[in-house]
Amino acid sequence: MKASALQRKKRLILFCCVVVLLFFFRENLASLFLWFHFLLQPVYNPPEYQSLHTHVIPYKNTLDCGEYGWKQRPNRTLVYDVVIFSHEIELLVGRFGELWDVVDVFLVFEATHTYSGIPKPLLFKKNKAIFQPFLSKIEYHQIKVPNEQFTAWQREGHIRTTMQSLVSVAKPPEGSLVLYMDCDEWPRADIISLLSTCQPDFLRLRLAMKTYRYSFEFLENALANMRPLAYYWSPDSDAHMIWPSRFVNRGDPDPVLFDAGWHCTWCFKYLSDFLWKMDASSHYDQATTSIHKLEEIQKVVCSGDYIFGEYYAAASEATNYVDLFGRLRPLTQLSKYTFADLPKFILKNRKYYQHLLPGNCTKEQKRADVEPEYPFIL
Repeated sequence: MKASALQRKKRLILFCCVVVLLFFFRENLASLFLWFHFLLQPVYNPPEYQSLHTHVIPYKNTLDCGEYGWKQRPNRTLVYDVVIFSHEIELLVGRFGELWDVVDVFLVFEATHTYSGIPKPLLFKKNKAIFQPFLSKIEYHQIKVPNEQFTAWQREGHIRTTMQSLVSVAKPPEGSLVLYMDCDEWPRADIISLLSTCQPDFLRLRLAMKTYRYSFEFLENALANMRPLAYYWSPDSDAHMIWPSRFVNRGDPDPVLFDAGWHCTWCFKYLSDFLWKMDASSHYDQATTSIHKLEEIQKVVCSGDYIFGEYYAAASEATNYVDLFGRLRPLTQLSKYTFADLPKFILKNRKYYQHLLPGNCTKEQKRADVEPEYPFIL
């Protein structure tokens, strides 16, 4: 009798454990599937994606073309900066300011919908006052997103390919340098000056950038962000074909110039912008366990943890195991007194960009309906 009672207890405990496990798997099936996908991603990626670029160019902090083995151009070529804008007003302003002396035309593209399909207000037109110092060089284009049932990635692909065709409409002169990158990817001005005055032996170049998160206080430990692209315009060349090659950023034939700028991801001034990006980005479906309370977001930002609790967005872009485990490591917190190697425009306008400086992790709650004009120092 005692043995039979003990057996029933064991079966009951086993049954309860199975029920708990089934409930856990049911509630976390999407998360488990994503992690399984990320861990296997380096295995099923083609071998050429798993190595770095074959032609690596170190940054030499010089404007001498000969130091890079390039020829000097008889005349400087025009520079077009192509950028997609969503809601990152402070980052777009900073981009204009940092590149003001080396870019001739800023082509700004704003879509009517987010990548996740949410209709969005056209914030560039609404906030023209704050962009006033830069309007003389800006060409603004609106991209209408069709109502078809797209996935987030298909919608992003549509927006980026539309950008490609509209660059052609802008008719850059043959040989113009075209920069193609996101709003939070800032190239060094001296690098752009170098590329506009030198004549390299290639048509396309990747600009590898260190990635910072939330501000310039937290540095990611992953391999450099190698998506930013610079190319010399020719209507008869496919060098300007950007999508989807923007994300094929390892093992492709493009040469890469390291330490070419700064990638400051999730570097927002307002906590409400964090919520917006969670719902608007192509990774929105991976935000199932993200925090959606402003006070909790503030804690994460100051701790340097990832806004996606399971590192989804970081892990999803890794293409080899060195990169994957680098992305899963905690962020490196830099000294709050270290202002070396920050964009010059930020240092000139420290009061406006307090939220990006080391030691200032506190964000404001919500942006005003319209951003007022500001006396920026160029």
